[in-house]
Order: sequence, then C-alpha cells, then structure tokens
Amino acid sequence: MTSAADVEFQLLLVEDHPQLRKILSQALQAEGFRVCAAATATEAMQHFSDGFAADLLLSDIRMPGPVDGLWLAQWVREHYPHVAILLQTGFSETDQSEFQVLRKPFEAQELMDAIHRALADRAAAPVNQT
Repeated sequence: MTSAADVEFQLLLVEDHPQLRKILSQALQAEGFRVCAAATATEAMQHFSDGFAADLLLSDIRMPGPVDGLWLAQWVREHYPHVAILLQTGFSETDQSEFQVLRKPFEAQELMDAIHRALADRAAAPVNQT
C-alpha cells in the first residue's frame, strides 16, 4: 500500500472546533499530507471554487451554519467526483451508508487507516464523465 510519505496527497479538512482542527491538521501534515483547513462547509466549498485540488475531503458532519458536512459531501461528490470522502462525527444517531464515517473519538491509526481506505476506494471506483 502506498503511504502518504510516498505520494503527497492533498486533503481538505473541515472541522468547526478550532483546537481539534489544529490538532488534526498537524497530525495529518506529520503523516505527509498537504492540508488545507476550513471551519465551515461554506468555506470548504470556496476552497474548491478557488481551485484547491483535494484528493480527499475529511469533514465533520455536524457544523454550524446553513450547510452541514453531509450536504458538503454530496456537493463534492456531484462537482468533484474524483475526490475521496471521509466523514467524521461524535453523534451515534448520525447513520448513513452513502459515505464512509469515522466515529469520534478515534485513535490516530484509525484515522490513517480510514483515510487510506477512502483513497483506495476512490482510486478503484469508476468516475462518471458528464
């Protein structure tokens, strides 16, 4: 399996809690990812619109504002189908099968395994050309 150290993947992290966003950014950068962080789904959408070429979206599901992480994931899937998607949540009632969901709290290795799985799944999936 290719590691982040072998290939620099670009990751868009969307997390509304500033301290957790900082910790996750630093941990992901330490693993070799190029990280762009956003506090809201709207901010994340702007990064995509500005041309950030993410390989993976890692987003919290519940966030303040008019757009949550699930809606963002669906928007990314529609507009940027090549981007792998991994959602995270601390709420057990959040249940959906369309996207891979990582339950908080999680260990660093769980996060890395989930990221690599999401990237591998996306690489293996056919991309619809419209």
